[in-house]
Amino acid sequence: MSNVMEAPQKSVSLIETTVQKVRVATAEVIVIKTTDDYLQAGEFLKTIKAAQGQVEEFFDDDIKKAHELHKSLTTKKKIFMDPLIEAERFVKQARIAYDAKQEELRRKEQEKLDAEAREKERKAKEKLDREAQKALEKGDTAKAEELLEKKEQIVVQAPVAAQRTQEVAGISKRKVWKAQVTDLFSVVKAVAEGRLPLAILEVSQSNLNKHAALIKDSQKIEGVRFYEETIENVR
Repeated sequence: MSNVMEAPQKSVSLIETTVQKVRVATAEVIVIKTTDDYLQAGEFLKTIKAAQGQVEEFFDDDIKKAHELHKSLTTKKKIFMDPLIEAERFVKQARIAYDAKQEELRRKEQEKLDAEAREKERKAKEKLDREAQKALEKGDTAKAEELLEKKEQIVVQAPVAAQRTQEVAGISKRKVWKAQVTDLFSVVKAVAEGRLPLAILEVSQSNLNKHAALIKDSQKIEGVRFYEETIENVR
């Protein structure tokens, strides 16, 4: 296997050349059939690791500087933005509270209008009932039926209570439903019973791996496969 490493230099073309040589050389060790192949692949691993170091050396300093600049600018931006975000939150909460209070007043006004309409409808129907009764007492059945039919057609619509707030152009509101877990076991049960979708539960792979490292293959848990994986470290 040919040596694919070059002396580290600050040149993108050299980096590209090194990576390309590694790619070409990798094709030679895709299949390992003998001990010599196995040992040669091990040496090539170290070559790959050295190439990775060359790429890191080329980019990491600039990445670090860019990260430090990003961090510095983000910190400065936060100094100016935080008071504005807090002001926005405060004003929105005050507006929403006022709007909720006005909506409650409007709702009560609507309830009053609805009650008045129902009372007006009731009185109108009772009046026709009395008139129909008088017509029957006089033997005028046709008139009584006409009055009763007219009674069934009476519907008094309540006026709609006007909105008590006006909105500023460019500002709108929308209702958003959210959920808060109050009993995790009940949520799991609901998922098992099909009352909630499986996507509600999110498996923590990192915690599952930690549990696997703890119990290894000493337990069998339905729905989980614990397995061992070999990882090579290259120095």
